[in-house]
Amino acid sequence: MGCCASRPPEKTEKRKVTLKRSVGRKKTKASKKSDLDKSSETHKRSLSRRVTPCLNKVENTQGSIFDFYQKVKNIYKARSGSIWLALDKRTNIQKAIKEIKKNTLESSAQDLFLEEVEKLKELDHPNIVKFHELVISSDTFYLVFEFMAGENLFKRLKRKYINEQLAANYTKNLLEGLEYCHNIGILHRNISLENMLFVSKKEDTSIKLNDFGFTWRKNMKQTQSNEFTKDESELKYLAPETFEGIYNDKSDIWSLGIALYVMLIGRFPFNTAMDVKRGIDWSNDMFLIYSAEMKDFLSKMLAPDYKERFSAIEALNHPWLQIVYPSPQNLLNEQTVAIISKFLTRNKIEQYLLTYVASLYSDFNEEKRHIKLFKFLDKNYDGLVDKQELKEIWKGKIFEDPQEMEEILLGIDMEEDYSFSFTMFMAALADWNSAASRNKLESALKSLSQNNTRRIDVNYIKRKIPAADNKEWEQFYRIVGNVEGSFVNIDQLKEVLLK
Repeated sequence: MGCCASRPPEKTEKRKVTLKRSVGRKKTKASKKSDLDKSSETHKRSLSRRVTPCLNKVENTQGSIFDFYQKVKNIYKARSGSIWLALDKRTNIQKAIKEIKKNTLESSAQDLFLEEVEKLKELDHPNIVKFHELVISSDTFYLVFEFMAGENLFKRLKRKYINEQLAANYTKNLLEGLEYCHNIGILHRNISLENMLFVSKKEDTSIKLNDFGFTWRKNMKQTQSNEFTKDESELKYLAPETFEGIYNDKSDIWSLGIALYVMLIGRFPFNTAMDVKRGIDWSNDMFLIYSAEMKDFLSKMLAPDYKERFSAIEALNHPWLQIVYPSPQNLLNEQTVAIISKFLTRNKIEQYLLTYVASLYSDFNEEKRHIKLFKFLDKNYDGLVDKQELKEIWKGKIFEDPQEMEEILLGIDMEEDYSFSFTMFMAALADWNSAASRNKLESALKSLSQNNTRRIDVNYIKRKIPAADNKEWEQFYRIVGNVEGSFVNIDQLKEVLLK
């Protein structure tokens, strides 16, 4: 489920990828036991401390899609519906829209679909394509996502050689996205090179996982994998256990392992079930140019028995991926502390509003230095940065006197269980005084206004910030000043947010 770029079946070209025909918050050590056989303590910890990070209570919108979006062009057409590029009339931002005709889904499947959408709303990670909105018309569901202007990894592989270091970089980023999903109980179920998208056409842009299949909570009853159909190339990404009706987090790891193999060798590793049993053919001459660490890593990603296969966190801790990112120590300075501290001294409503703006504009979330810093701080890969993680990083690196650090943290409104989501972290570090940011803030606030007036109904904002309590709203009213009934003036609000 999801969209954002073209996914037409691709015929292979000469060297790069050949598709042969197929037959049939401390880091904890991941257990060898399947996560289907035990409840995940990491998952429990994550859910117990999650906070609503922004105006991200995504509400389903009823009505015609064309009341809100202007169609620009088709990206991909399928029997069940199309994917197209659109312009949000409220913010003038490009979005990707995937339409699903209701008559292609049974009644029970429609209920399941809406459940899946609720899961998509939870996702906020630098390596996951962001879901924005579900619009429901009389005959169609419209899923609205951030638009990814770059190509998919399959297309990039066809036109460009990917060396071992670059493959490791892509794999680490994608694993971080997977670990985040698995940590909150969401499986991808549809990993392929075609569903790994680049944010822009630049060579060094971020890569993101897209087009989730039927995602399942880990504690849900398993069902047969034949509920959905796959074309021939997609079948080659499926883990062996899926053909026995089992799908778990290790199945996602297998699919990513297949993608890594294709990145490095240029073809799929297995054509038949017998090939899978025999394992990887290491006699291929192309393996001679790759490191022993890579081969060990790949063998553990593609272990036929899922109980012996890597989990995402085990893969992330493997030596092959440890050399990908140098620590961004130069970003850990007093200026960064001051910026984060200033954001945290703001009223909660201000924090949520700024995060809402950052969520609308993808370029806020593509500042490479800030992404690297977020990932460096997120030591347990749960997609959140909390007070303890900040303390552990800042201690001894910035503040020689531990008491000074404690005074900084005590001086800001940050409860022990408070966490930065990815988008909130990007909002905290954004330069809100730049002309571009000011224009985006103006446009975003207008999108919240009533009938294109310069007034915003506070009750509308309240519905989208369920985490804010009465005390925070009372403080917000005092900061903003004159509130006419339930309305606040955009200019007043801008002045507060840009202070």
